[in-house]
Amino acid sequence: MALPNTFAFYSQASWPNRIRHLLDKNFAALCQYEVEQERIDEIARRPVSVGNAPAPNQFAEARTFLLSELNVSLRDANLVGAHCTRLCEDEIELITSVSGLQPMSTELAHARVGARRAAGELTEAQATQLLAGEFDASGANGAGGAHMALAFTQGTLGRDQAVGKYFRSWGGETLARQAGADAELKAALAALGTPCIVEVEVPVASIDVANLIAERLVTNYLRHKGVDAMGEVELVGQVQGAIPAERVLRVVRRSDAEFERIVVGNKWKPKLK
Repeated sequence: MALPNTFAFYSQASWPNRIRHLLDKNFAALCQYEVEQERIDEIARRPVSVGNAPAPNQFAEARTFLLSELNVSLRDANLVGAHCTRLCEDEIELITSVSGLQPMSTELAHARVGARRAAGELTEAQATQLLAGEFDASGANGAGGAHMALAFTQGTLGRDQAVGKYFRSWGGETLARQAGADAELKAALAALGTPCIVEVEVPVASIDVANLIAERLVTNYLRHKGVDAMGEVELVGQVQGAIPAERVLRVVRRSDAEFERIVVGNKWKPKLK
C-alpha cells in the first residue's frame, strides 16, 4: 500500500491536491508564457539585422514563482519510480518481503551468484568468473555508485534503447561486464530469471534530479491539457543506497498483462524473453 502523499507522474489523478490546485490556478498564465516564449524564440531565429533582440518573457516571473511553490509542496511527497531488472522468483520474494532493492556490492554479488550456483543454474567456473572483481560501495569495479536507477515516466519505459538492456541480462550491467566476450556465459545470464519492473515509492527529496521535477510536472500538465508546451517530459534519476521492502509497491513480471500496459508502445528488438 502506498504511503500518504505518494503520486505517479503518469497518473495525474494521483497528484497531490495542492499541486493540482496550483497548476489549475496558474493555467492561463502558463499558457501565456508558452505563447510568449514561442514568439521570442521565433524572433531569436531571425537574422540579427532584421531587428533588435526581443524583450524577456513578461510571464517568466509568474512561472518562476509557481515553480517555487510547487517545490515547497513536493518536499514531503513521495514519487513512484520503476526499476527495470531481471529477477528469479526467490529474488522477487526477497525484495518484496525482506531486503528491498539493494545497490550492487561485493556481498550482494556473492549472494546472488552463489544462489544461482547452488540451484545449478550456473557452473562453478561461471560463478568464479562473475565474482572475479570487487563490488564495493563506490560501485561495481569502481563504476557507477551505491545507488538505484529509476524511471519515473512511461515514455522512458516505452523505449527499448533506454531500458531493454536491463531486462535482457540477469545481474544487470555489473555482471554483464564480468561476462565480457564469453558468449556461453552471456547466454546463461540472458536465460536466468524473467524481466521485471519493480515499482517503488521514494521521497522526492532523495532523488538526485529532484530540482527538475517541478518543471517536468508543469510540462506534463500542459501537454495533458492539449497545450504544445516546450520542455522535457521524461524523468529518470537515482536514489542513494537501498530502497527498503516497505517502499516496494509491487513487482510486475514480463508474463503479467500489466507489464505491456506500463511499457506501452515499446517494440522490443530483439524480442524480450
